[in-house]
Amino acid sequence: MAEYSDNIGYSMRSNGSCASTQKDCGPTWSPYHACCPLGTKCPGNQDNVICCESDADCSNYFKDSPRCADSTANLYHANGYFCCAAGLAAFELPNGRVGCTDDIGDLGRSTSLLGITSTGSASMSSTPIPSTTSSLLSSITSTSAQTTSTSTDPTGSDSGGNSTNTGAIAGGVVGGVAGVALLAALLWFFLRRGNRQRLADGSDT
Repeated sequence: MAEYSDNIGYSMRSNGSCASTQKDCGPTWSPYHACCPLGTKCPGNQDNVICCESDADCSNYFKDSPRCADSTANLYHANGYFCCAAGLAAFELPNGRVGCTDDIGDLGRSTSLLGITSTGSASMSSTPIPSTTSSLLSSITSTSAQTTSTSTDPTGSDSGGNSTNTGAIAGGVVGGVAGVALLAALLWFFLRRGNRQRLADGSDT
């Protein structure tokens, strides 16, 4: 086993071309490509490309402990293993195709986000991404609520609504009391005026 280097393992999915430090092993499905570390090979006819030291399949070397060829990437599983660069989210389409993205807002509602199977060595300092599989709609809702802090109290909007309702109720009560006071004042005024009129009529008689 010592003859194998640390650069063997599952390839990274890249939206478009691979980085200059990677070998492009060809497209998986447009626009995604499988990318392996420079100096490795990518044996053909693979759905989830494995990066090996030669053109021979080296998957048996890490069969019991799947890993990414790039140790900084995160490992995912959906119809086989694949890797995404640290900080990207992995997703699966309804047709089973998988990929990596830095913006889940570009994905469709029926797309599912994938949980990390194995964390890369550089992921601790990278941008956090969802850690459980869920529908994209739920993930977008969650992400919108976590735009800047990644942890927002979901009751914030409710408490704002409650304060608005409380203000409206208080205003209604105050307005009602003022209306009753006005009616009482008018009633007192007309009663007093009637009493004066009756007294004046009595004195004339």
